[in-house]
Amino acid sequence: MRSFLRLAAALLLLPYGCIQADQETTLYPDGSGKVVFEIGVKKSMMKVAEEMAKQNGLPPGKAGIEDFFAEFEAPEKIRKNTEGVVGWKAGRRREDGEWIRTAFTAYFDDVNKLRIYSTEAGPNQERKLSVAWRLSKLKNGAN
Repeated sequence: MRSFLRLAAALLLLPYGCIQADQETTLYPDGSGKVVFEIGVKKSMMKVAEEMAKQNGLPPGKAGIEDFFAEFEAPEKIRKNTEGVVGWKAGRRREDGEWIRTAFTAYFDDVNKLRIYSTEAGPNQERKLSVAWRLSKLKNGAN
């Protein structure tokens, strides 16, 4: 339920500039590499998420910035929500005016095995593929 509330808040507020995200993939010739996710969350968004949590019966503090970033920092959640990740590094959080920013780096051995899943809200909490990468080697360059 908490993941759903965070996602709902993020989707509602994304067009209003409350979340900033950037992703950079580095690919080495052997198919290994890393993906760096940089995320910025507007502090005011956390207040909205807290209010939504309260309205849905969650205890105070369960939709704050700690809980928001826990999805990206907890090793058990990373193992549950990814495939092909052989290493994970969470960056330090820093405040930047109205924003809280951090970066996360995922290392992989084979880009073709790299998958990121989301967990759907509901009683079954099914994993659903969100992002996958595929390396296509072409003989004569791009077609």
